[in-house]
Amino acid sequence: MSVNKRTLSGLLVTLLMLMALSPMTAVQAQPAEASEFYYGVEYDWTSLDSDLQNVTGLDIQDLFVEIMNDADDAGFNLDIGQLTTGSSNVYVHQTEDVTPQTIQDLDGNDITVWSRTSDVVLRHGLLFNGILLTDWTEDETFGSDPISFDINVQSEFENVLTVDILYTEYLNDAYELVGADMDIDMSVSADMSVGVDIALEGGGEDLDIDFDMGVNFGYAMESTDAVWRLGAPSPFYIEASANDATSMSCVEDGEDTGVEDQWSTAYVYDDCGAISGTYTGVADYEVIFTGIPTEEFGLDS
Repeated sequence: MSVNKRTLSGLLVTLLMLMALSPMTAVQAQPAEASEFYYGVEYDWTSLDSDLQNVTGLDIQDLFVEIMNDADDAGFNLDIGQLTTGSSNVYVHQTEDVTPQTIQDLDGNDITVWSRTSDVVLRHGLLFNGILLTDWTEDETFGSDPISFDINVQSEFENVLTVDILYTEYLNDAYELVGADMDIDMSVSADMSVGVDIALEGGGEDLDIDFDMGVNFGYAMESTDAVWRLGAPSPFYIEASANDATSMSCVEDGEDTGVEDQWSTAYVYDDCGAISGTYTGVADYEVIFTGIPTEEFGLDS
């Protein structure tokens, strides 16, 4: 799928989020020297159980042990467990180019700007494994048929997300934002599978069920030449550096642009202009069923 559109929705949300990544310092004019920043955040998914306990007080392992003990008291065996592994990482490298550059504004006029580029890298991988094992056998009496069940269930979920964003914003010599260019490459996949093995015995008959099912989904998107030009220069960064909180809103009428200060909060009303660009998205999916004993239920195999 290829789409070419000129709109303020969708990509504008991403652009505004990327604006929030920019370090806020006291600004009044174009910097004399270029600056460079590195920062990021990481999360290890093996810490999920302990983090959940710290936040909610719920100990997953103790809960599993309590459930298994209750099963023992009820007269059948039960083993359950789960393991979550993986990590999520976001890194940002931001650089400035304070040399004069020429771009076109929303009306196609040449303007002189300087630029700040954010290179955002996101890598996420998560693997969840769960298992449930349970069995029960009735005490046999003389001449009776054995009665029992044995159930094994295994589940797995895998999720991978990669995002690469190159975001360049343009500012004039008064440190007002005039526009931005953005390129995004993203891919996401999710694979889920469940395996079930059941053995039932009773009334002189045996029933064995062994089946697997799974769902795989993937989506990839490439964005090129996403261009955002405001209808008028925005003082967003100037206000953000001078106030504890700053809110940015888009207005349809250019005469409604301006800044409203309330205590330590600035409300910036901007003519957000328009975004033009192209992107290509590809989605794929797969559904898998194997071993389902349809004939045991009177259905065609």
